[in-house]
Amino acid sequence: MGKSDLDLFISKLGARIKELRLEQGLTQLNLAIKSSLGESNTTTRRWETTPTLKILYRVVQRFEIEISLIFSFSL
Repeated sequence: MGKSDLDLFISKLGARIKELRLEQGLTQLNLAIKSSLGESNTTTRRWETTPTLKILYRVVQRFEIEISLIFSFSL
């Protein structure tokens, strides 16, 4: 059974968060600490697999980017 459209969207969104993190030269732990969402690699790993609206908000603040940049991927 393949991924549903929603699962694919969430997967791509998480991959985009990871891409932005790597572009900024941040480890998962650095991002967690700087975003005030937690302080563990496990927490940040979860952001990159199942991001929530709260996570999106914090990532946009941390990277100082427009929210539309997070959604710049194709399905």
